[in-house]
Amino acid sequence: MVKQGIYYLKEKLSHLAYRSTTPAVTRNNDLYIVEYPKSGITWLTSILANCCLVESGTNIRTTYYNLEQIIGDIHINRDIADNLIYPYYRLIKSHSTYNPFYRHVIYLIRNPYSVMKSYYHYISNHDGYDGDLNKFVKSRKFGIDCWVRHVNSWTHPKKEMKFHLVRYEDLHDDAFSTMKTLFNNIGLNISDDTIRSSIDYCSFENMRSSDKLYRENSPSRNYDFVREGKAEADLDDALKSLIKSRASDLIEQFYPDI
Repeated sequence: MVKQGIYYLKEKLSHLAYRSTTPAVTRNNDLYIVEYPKSGITWLTSILANCCLVESGTNIRTTYYNLEQIIGDIHINRDIADNLIYPYYRLIKSHSTYNPFYRHVIYLIRNPYSVMKSYYHYISNHDGYDGDLNKFVKSRKFGIDCWVRHVNSWTHPKKEMKFHLVRYEDLHDDAFSTMKTLFNNIGLNISDDTIRSSIDYCSFENMRSSDKLYRENSPSRNYDFVREGKAEADLDDALKSLIKSRASDLIEQFYPDI
């Protein structure tokens, strides 16, 4: 009885530790799409959501406005609604570091040069960060060390999970093959035509247009969420050297050519 009590106490404490990034009610078939912020998750989830909408026979398509209604965002609301479209289990977006209650995970990784520049612009415009990019990269709250911890927590997890890694650069260079491989691995029967049409619908130009439409009709929004979409950001050599020195192991593993 004592051992059982200790076990349940540990389980309760574990739930509390991860409560803020775990749905109020978890389900074994929940599928989490996870990234470090500004790694391209809006693009990936838009393609994924549109494929599911097409397969469901609905005439709904994603916009910047409605994406969270289709793919739940754990940082907006922990009460994630049931998914009423194919594949009929919940698709949940998250920026969380490793969470043992995420059983099925798609992890999106992007090279740290691009992440640092994109995240810097977002935090500067959205949260009023007033430092320069060099200070941002060194920041304990946002910078390269945070990226390293985030990626390491998922690629070297404490507990095994069902895991599929997507590189943003592969999605950028060959979106069809990247999505086809993803769907084959996670067991979704999505036709080639649906994949291609969804990728076309979620082109960079269309994503920017959707973001622009939202901004023009939302008085409180005064920045562009969708910016450049480049595979690799332009940074000076000194900043690249700093990032590479802090993230050398992960760069060697996932980006040996940069």
